[in-house]
Amino acid sequence: MTTTTKSTGWITPGGKFAPLDCSTHEDWLDANTDIHDTATSDVRLLALNRGYARSRQYGGKLTVEVNVTFFRGALKRALSTLLEDHAANTDFVTVNLVNDKGFLVRSAAVQVFDAECPVTAALSVLEKLS
Repeated sequence: MTTTTKSTGWITPGGKFAPLDCSTHEDWLDANTDIHDTATSDVRLLALNRGYARSRQYGGKLTVEVNVTFFRGALKRALSTLLEDHAANTDFVTVNLVNDKGFLVRSAAVQVFDAECPVTAALSVLEKLS
């Protein structure tokens, strides 16, 4: 099964959004990076620790994971663009900032679906974390 939701994918360390063109985030990493699944590694965490951000839209909820160290610059701008582009078809946005071990450092969530301006509401999640 291929994921077709365009807001599900990875934001690269350089700030480019790469929607999934395969069934899982891990498959995308395996096909497009040197980060590979092994029995002893959590590839999601390896990617986050190398500056990738993981986004997943399921139903109306958009959830993003970012290593707190990389929550700045090009990656943060790309996340802002992702939120702007998908605010109209998103009900809730959650951004989780994790440390190098994958533990939650900070988190913010916003309700978008009944906002007067969905884009402003979606972007407010970034302000809550800054």
